[in-house]
Formats: sequence, structure tokens, C-alpha cells
Amino acid sequence: MKRIVVIILVICTLLFSGCTVLQAMKEGTKEAMTLSNEFCSALSEGDIDAAKECLHTESTPNKSELAQYISSLEQNYNIDFSTGIVLKKATSTESAYYDSRYDGSVYSFTYNAIIGGKSTYMFFTIVKNDNGYGIYNFGIEQ
Repeated sequence: MKRIVVIILVICTLLFSGCTVLQAMKEGTKEAMTLSNEFCSALSEGDIDAAKECLHTESTPNKSELAQYISSLEQNYNIDFSTGIVLKKATSTESAYYDSRYDGSVYSFTYNAIIGGKSTYMFFTIVKNDNGYGIYNFGIEQ
């Protein structure tokens, strides 16, 4: 009888801890998507300093390279972020509670985006680890 009670307790503990992790991942994904929208709003408003605050401390590009990276994207894809960025539907999302490459949680997604009236795809990788929280990488895909 004691054995059955112990087995039931172990199963219940595993189920409840699994639910907690899933809830944390769902909330983390929502928070990461909000951050990507804030980043795009800052770029649309031409506020590069606010956009830099959305970056992770280990991001590529880093804060000092962001303005040059934005200019490069605008030239390469013939777009202008200051004319507006609308993130539409997320076409793919991935998340991991822990990823050894980033030594923390990672959230990756690609949006169907409209940048200055031009339809494109914009991707983000957002990391939360001991070194900080923010956009680790982003870019445009045609």
C-alpha cells in the first residue's frame, strides 16, 4: 500500500512540475514577442537608444553596431524601418526552457512583417540567461 501511495505522489509531482514549466514557457514566449514589438516600435520611431535597450548584453549585433546593422538591412532589402514596421502573424515559434548554446532560456520566432509597405519576414532570437534578457539576434528573410 505504501508503495502505491509513493508511486502516485511521484507521478503527481512530475505532472505538476511539468505544468509549471509549460506555463513558464508560455509566459516567456508572450514576453519575448512583446519585446520584439517594442523593439520594432522604437525602430519605427527612429529611437535607436530605445531599440538598443531591447538587446541582450551578448547580442549580435551589439549595441554599438546596431545603427550600422540597421542601415545595412535597409540597403540590402530596400526598406526603411522609419516608415513603419508591422509584425503580423508569427509563422514559426520555438522555445526552450534551457539551451546549452545560450546557457539559458531561448525563444525564436519569425513574423510575417510589413516594413514601409513592403511584405517580408523578420526573425528574432531572444535569450534569458544569467547575463541578461533581450534580443540576441534578429534579421530579415525574403
